[in-house]
Amino acid sequence: MAKRASDSPCASSAKKRKYAAKYQPEWVTRMDFICASDKGAMFAYCKVCNVHVNVSFGGKYDVVRHSKSASHGTLKNATKTQPQMKSFFVTSKTTDLSTNVLIAEVIFEQNLPFRWLIISRIWPSSCSPIAILRESSRRAV
Repeated sequence: MAKRASDSPCASSAKKRKYAAKYQPEWVTRMDFICASDKGAMFAYCKVCNVHVNVSFGGKYDVVRHSKSASHGTLKNATKTQPQMKSFFVTSKTTDLSTNVLIAEVIFEQNLPFRWLIISRIWPSSCSPIAILRESSRRAV
């Protein structure tokens, strides 16, 4: 008599189906260096390393494992010592005033209507059109 596949001992123990894990937005609350990836739901994007981490096998554990890697640690420490972008930009009233004077000069040189100076409402009170004209006349002399 022939044996059926259902009679074998392996057929009685059904294999568990392994589901692929997906990126969960709540991971960001504990790990602020990751975000959703452009590659799809099975990846997380590491902002420090600029890499896409596959989370389909271990889920959150894959991200934790990546954060403990040597390359991530090195880049994380390197970003702490880098200067902030805001340190490269210097803002002062003198540069703002000279910029506004240049804008006013362009308006007058191009013979544009005076109403274009309504933009001065955006500027601080020290940069009123009259102050700009005074500064412009000082520069011309």
